[in-house]
Amino acid sequence: MGNPYLLICTGLLSCLEAK
Repeated sequence: MGNPYLLICTGLLSCLEAK
């Protein structure tokens, strides 16, 4: 743990999947 990029990627994927 320690990669903000990964968190951002996961957040974007979640947002896209939720749409």
